[in-house]
Amino acid sequence: MLNFGSYFSRNLGQLDQGLRALAGALITWLAWFNGNDRWMLIGVIILLTSVLRFCPTYALFRFNTLRAPKTREAFSWEEFLDKNGPRASHPVIEEPAPAPLPKPIAPKPTSTFTVPEDLKQQLIEDIQNNALDEMLVLRFYENFFDCRISIVQQHIHTYRCDFLGYSQAYGFADLKAQLLDKLLETADTNT
Repeated sequence: MLNFGSYFSRNLGQLDQGLRALAGALITWLAWFNGNDRWMLIGVIILLTSVLRFCPTYALFRFNTLRAPKTREAFSWEEFLDKNGPRASHPVIEEPAPAPLPKPIAPKPTSTFTVPEDLKQQLIEDIQNNALDEMLVLRFYENFFDCRISIVQQHIHTYRCDFLGYSQAYGFADLKAQLLDKLLETADTNT
């Protein structure tokens, strides 16, 4: 059975449609002034193909000038972070704190989170070269230091790290430096 829907679908792109409209209007106009009915019919047919965005000759040879639709993979921010790093709790945006919290006396707890050595070396290089997104660095910090990070300030972010029993406020550069030190320390002890 023949599928006529595929033969009568649009097959003219925007440039082709515009050129046909211009040529059809010009031929029709010139034929009308010269009184040539044959050329008038040709101009009207060209205009009609432009308006319908369908050319029977193109359909006969299965040719079209339409652009292929752009396809791209769409995924949420959560899926992006899951694909590109370990999952931890989300940073929570809070109101600015009146003053930074005092430095804790208790040492930071040790984490059981580990990364394979080949990935650890790549992670160290990416952090040193500033190749990681800020949120991804925060996720790694949360996992390595077993804490939960909250955003304290909006303009220049200050992050509050909630450890077991105490909290500490850090700037992003401090968090990144601590994460890098932790990775270098564990890399040195394993080699």
